[in-house]
Amino acid sequence: MERKAEQEQPFEPVKFQDNGHVKVFINSITDDFAAHWHIPLEVLMPLENEYTVECGNIRRTVGEGEVALIAPGAVHALEAPPRGKRMFIQADISCFPQIRELDILFSVLPPLTVIGREAPEVMWKEAAGTMEQIRADYFGEEPFSEIAVYAGLFRLLSLAGRIFAASREEKAVTGKNGEGRCRTERDNANRERITAVCEYIREHCTEQITLEQTAKTAGFSKYHFAHLFRDFTGVTFYKYLNRQRIMCAQRLLADPERTVAETAMLCGYESLSAFNRMFKQMRGCTPSQFRKIHNSPF
Repeated sequence: MERKAEQEQPFEPVKFQDNGHVKVFINSITDDFAAHWHIPLEVLMPLENEYTVECGNIRRTVGEGEVALIAPGAVHALEAPPRGKRMFIQADISCFPQIRELDILFSVLPPLTVIGREAPEVMWKEAAGTMEQIRADYFGEEPFSEIAVYAGLFRLLSLAGRIFAASREEKAVTGKNGEGRCRTERDNANRERITAVCEYIREHCTEQITLEQTAKTAGFSKYHFAHLFRDFTGVTFYKYLNRQRIMCAQRLLADPERTVAETAMLCGYESLSAFNRMFKQMRGCTPSQFRKIHNSPF
């Protein structure tokens, strides 16, 4: 038990000023940050020199003018060069639970997404420009600066989503053997059907839905559907389903009157142990720990 406790990654509380939900700061220290996690979304852009981010099995050196987005709850470590400067944004996006595409986006994006020079030039330049605008809005004297910052953050998230969608589309069109093929009406129809399936899962994730049942509803065979779903979303059907269930659980855990066991049942889990295991796997902490963190003054 002691060994397990030692392996748990530390939670880093994020304190916002003046009852706000976002903060922006410039960091030039040379210290590294060991593996940790926090509830807010984190976005960073090196202003001088590069910066290295390690998140899960992804390790990426982010160059000047490139933008890295670290998903809420993702365990990550940061390595600084001997000199440099970078801009950080930490923002609570849990206050936007009704934005349908936000749930879908965080269900398919990897825990670390970088809008860098390998992306279309117009996109990474727009991302860098958006970061500079956020900086100006946050440190400026104009009113409603937090709204302006959130507008910029949503722009960055939409860019990340479009880059991801384009990469999945390119893989689906190219095929496994690398030989190009024309896009067809059938490809577009499949994309629309998988998008509809994602919406269906989001709305019914607390029910006992299965791969076989969903494939039949979408009009595919089980194996063809599983292949298409992974091609278009980048994750398996059950991983997507569990991500939706855990996001639902996070919202329910905000209610201190609801027990963890009740939350598990309401989110489609037939046993508390299965729920605890999946929550810990996806969020790096148990549901009880998450509730304490969520209800803390930080």
